[in-house]
Amino acid sequence: MEKEHSTSIAVLYKFPHRGYSPIAFTCLLLTMHIYMELRVPKYYYEMENKVSPDTLKEILSHNNFGRILGMAIFYSELVHGVLPIFEHYVVNVPALQLVVVFASVKALPVSTVPSKECFVFHRVHPRKLYLFRCVVR
Repeated sequence: MEKEHSTSIAVLYKFPHRGYSPIAFTCLLLTMHIYMELRVPKYYYEMENKVSPDTLKEILSHNNFGRILGMAIFYSELVHGVLPIFEHYVVNVPALQLVVVFASVKALPVSTVPSKECFVFHRVHPRKLYLFRCVVR
């Protein structure tokens, strides 16, 4: 136990003399750990609470919102379904952009992807609202 204490003091003693690499490396690992601990529950929450196409039609039919020029991009890990935050967005924002894209990035277990398959676009129902799903491979 005493060796661990003396090692940490040795690192602090060297800090003013450019001995900050162990602390910087520790901060990097801590940041990566926190990111992964927050990302996984977020993904499961989105999977369990994604908005179905029927619910989406109901939400959009009950709200009177204006359409404005522009494009809105909602990023998520989901490849299918609509984000639960989109329902909150439609209810609380009085305007919706003309084109809405739900984007996600998925890694494939191959070294290269043909250029025609890098971006996969699908139209999300209802078609008249210009909602799209884009999967970037």
